[in-house]
Amino acid sequence: MNRLLWTTVLAATLAAPLASAGQTWTFDVTTSGQDVTWTSPTAVDPAASVYAIKYLITKVTVDVTWMGIPFNNIDVTNQVPPEYIAATVEVNGPAPVAAMNQPIVVPPPPDPPALSAILSVGLNAGGYGYASATNVVLGTLVIDLGGIFGTQTVTLKKVRIVGQLTIHPAWYDLGYALAGSMGVPSFVGSGALAAGDPLTLTLSNAAPLAPTLFVVGLTQINVPFQGGVMVPSLNVILYVATDATGGFVLPATWPTGIPANTSIYMQCWILNPTGTAVDGASNGLRAVAQ
Repeated sequence: MNRLLWTTVLAATLAAPLASAGQTWTFDVTTSGQDVTWTSPTAVDPAASVYAIKYLITKVTVDVTWMGIPFNNIDVTNQVPPEYIAATVEVNGPAPVAAMNQPIVVPPPPDPPALSAILSVGLNAGGYGYASATNVVLGTLVIDLGGIFGTQTVTLKKVRIVGQLTIHPAWYDLGYALAGSMGVPSFVGSGALAAGDPLTLTLSNAAPLAPTLFVVGLTQINVPFQGGVMVPSLNVILYVATDATGGFVLPATWPTGIPANTSIYMQCWILNPTGTAVDGASNGLRAVAQ
């Protein structure tokens, strides 16, 4: 399973666009101590089996008072711990899913907390992205007020957080598995499917040491075949043997040059030891390029 396979797949037919595209949104929330929630204006497909989720906080500003004097829109982004600024995760679907749901304290101990809250980022059941801050508590912060005021301990009155959230439905379990001698084979994928990113395909619960047809196509045909359903079009067919546990793990790298939102469909058909009859088939799997 390598770059040559994916090049062959793409050369077999024209890439087909997919409707369930990933989305990138900008969120902008402000709190004076109350809970706040942002919801994206558009949605992604809530039915994916794996999502690639990225979030990035681009700016944090505060309004404060010192000695009764207000100071507004002070940029304190550099005081936010790096682990809160950005993250990229894969989360199992379907929606709803959470990429982050944890308490945050800024600045971190042992300094007195200026801001504490539970920060949540993810995808709701309808496929809309969300970011929320709950249990918000505003305290004091040591900050440089500039000019003649210098560094002072101030009281926070308002906090604004601006950032970006990207959610990409990367993998879909299409079903149509056919039970074999060892039960129902399971086929799963992982990886964000952006150019140059690693990915892994894993087959399990199949007959051990069995020849297997690994079928890859650019369309979903769902044609009756050998008592089951052939999910992908037959653009590429490879022979892969299962190991002694009845499965395999295929590592690869997602190649460059695949248009965003292109679908690739995959399925494994397990054969008997002589390769003359089918001994089960995995579920179909759809991978969606980022």
